[in-house]
Amino acid sequence: MIKPIGMSIAGLDTGNGAGGESDLRVFEVLGIHGIFAVTALTIQNTKGIKDIMIVDAKFLEKQIETLLEDF
Repeated sequence: MIKPIGMSIAGLDTGNGAGGESDLRVFEVLGIHGIFAVTALTIQNTKGIKDIMIVDAKFLEKQIETLLEDF
């Protein structure tokens, strides 16, 4: 059986409470193979966000193009 594919285009939450990694867990529960293009990296925990590094738009575009070449 081939799983459907779902793409998350989201930030990476180092506290693992939100963001693309949470989307991937939801995809798995739904029987979907999740792929993930990272828009930003955060430095955070349950007490708050300390910093955010935004991914360059061209780099994000390449991530998405590369994923779509295969999935």
